[in-house]
Amino acid sequence: MKKRTTKYTVMFIPNGNRQTFSLTIHRYLLYSLLTFLFLFMTGLFILIVKTGDVAIKLQQVDRLKRENLQLSEDNKKLQISNRQIAKIETMTAYLQRLSVSEELEKLNLLSNGQQELEKRGSKITRSEMFQDFRPQTINAERYANAIPNILPVDGWITRGFIDEGEEGNGHTGIDFAAAKGAEIRATAPGIVSKIENDRYFGLMITVRHDYGFETRYGHCSQILVSLRDRVNRGQTIAYVGNTGRSTAPHLHYEVLKNGKYVDPSSYIIGQNE
Repeated sequence: MKKRTTKYTVMFIPNGNRQTFSLTIHRYLLYSLLTFLFLFMTGLFILIVKTGDVAIKLQQVDRLKRENLQLSEDNKKLQISNRQIAKIETMTAYLQRLSVSEELEKLNLLSNGQQELEKRGSKITRSEMFQDFRPQTINAERYANAIPNILPVDGWITRGFIDEGEEGNGHTGIDFAAAKGAEIRATAPGIVSKIENDRYFGLMITVRHDYGFETRYGHCSQILVSLRDRVNRGQTIAYVGNTGRSTAPHLHYEVLKNGKYVDPSSYIIGQNE
């Protein structure tokens, strides 16, 4: 039987005239070297892969830290906004109470004046005395609720209210530029009293509120309510459009008090600041 080789000889032949030499290695040593090389390469590969995973996780941790910092900043801004909203709500309640007090005072003064004139035998009528003001029992909470005091749409004012007496170039409402299809909101609770396709203002909604208030919303693209529907403050009643005489999508918004046009910005919270 042929004896199994236990050693391997490797011969090295240098370039030129240098003498050749050989190296004899026991096969167990050769196997050990090959095994070590295999394990070394395998370990190096695993190390590279793990290092990549660690780097990705470190990037994720860094991203999460940045996101957490951004959330903390956003939370601080939200808290500030909540405090500002609370202040606005407090101011709104105060202004509403003040408005009611002024109306009550006006009612009392006019009533006293009428009684005095009647004692003197004056021929002045009650309608002349009160003019646009219709005397009625005023409920403070109900009156405050009837005031159209929110923005009817998210947009920016392109033209304000101009009294008709000013140089004969009046503008009976406020124009809000907004994207077509933006939501139009009722500015106070009331009842839809009129829906029309006006020559100038296109699709237009009129909402009647308590205590002589009335609001109108023109140039709508679509109306979401029906005649005699009851609507709430902030309810979406239509979408911004470009109907009627309009060069771009916008909302023409009007407020009337006892049949007379008034400046809507005098009621919208934040517009007088």
